[in-house]
Amino acid sequence: MSQIHALCAAFSLPKQTAEDLVSYFDALPIFGEDDVLEAVLAAVCDELFGEAGWASVTLDDSERETFPISSSSYEREVSRALLARIEKRYEEENRMLALVSSGDVEGIRTLLQELGGDPASAMEVRSADSLRNRKNYLVIANTLLRKAAEEGSVHPYYLDRLSSGFARQIEGARSAAACEALLPEMIRRYTQLVRQKRDAGHSPLVRRVLLEVDRDLSQDLSLKALAGALYVT
Repeated sequence: MSQIHALCAAFSLPKQTAEDLVSYFDALPIFGEDDVLEAVLAAVCDELFGEAGWASVTLDDSERETFPISSSSYEREVSRALLARIEKRYEEENRMLALVSSGDVEGIRTLLQELGGDPASAMEVRSADSLRNRKNYLVIANTLLRKAAEEGSVHPYYLDRLSSGFARQIEGARSAAACEALLPEMIRRYTQLVRQKRDAGHSPLVRRVLLEVDRDLSQDLSLKALAGALYVT
């Protein structure tokens, strides 16, 4: 920010320009891992200069560091393999979320069988603590699954109840095995919730009635009581 403001002052640029530049740079994606960055740069350089036309890439940062990237055939194959793994992981995640949104229980069962029952097997390692790493992945998955179920026309009341319960289970997990068993259960439960609770075909009044019934099954659920609770005849 100080560099941006200094440049704007040097060129007598308005304050709004400085704020726009700060917003722009804050929004830029950052590659936090060297292997991902190298794989992306290797693919770009191969496309621009050909496989034998480059040897290194210099990143213009505060320390002017140079990151050498070998142009050997082996290194290029490793880079391509890494990109392929990243693409495959995103494809599997998007496929899973689409199945959840549609309430496709059979499709989810098939997908889990293809993944060997452990969708987290290809997850990114973001922490040296393997248990914490799995918990972090589950927290992210819980959020993505909740949003996918919301797209499947499930009321936020049901989503909040289910996601809160899973959040407690995630933090309470004491082993990698417990986390491994939890993720497929989360996927199945969210998918079943969409199938059971989707209300896209119901009128707003019927949605309110269903929500009122689920809110407290011990209350008086007669037609007269429900009509009174919802202020309708």
